[in-house]
Amino acid sequence: MTEAYKGLLIVNGGGIVALLGFLQAIWATSPELARITLCGIALLALGLTAALAIPFLRYHHSHHAQRREQRGESGSKTIYWYLFYCCQWFSIAAFGGGVLYLVINGLAILD
Repeated sequence: MTEAYKGLLIVNGGGIVALLGFLQAIWATSPELARITLCGIALLALGLTAALAIPFLRYHHSHHAQRREQRGESGSKTIYWYLFYCCQWFSIAAFGGGVLYLVINGLAILD
């Protein structure tokens, strides 16, 4: 789980850094492509934000699950478990969506 979290940070954060470098190169020459690149950066930033929330949500889930176990309650999944699970998939989807958006719209401009 920790390695997957690190991977989400690297993929989304690295994508943002790469796109910022690309944006600097095209800012003056292709404003339409720059606009599309900014949208891609925004999608990757959403994915990075979701990835950054994962350890905090996992901590709170663990804390609440332990308290439920001490009280003898059944079921170990808390709202925090569902939130960190959704953040993981959202982070992956935001990266994929951002890249797909850039490719489809970038190809349309370059044609």
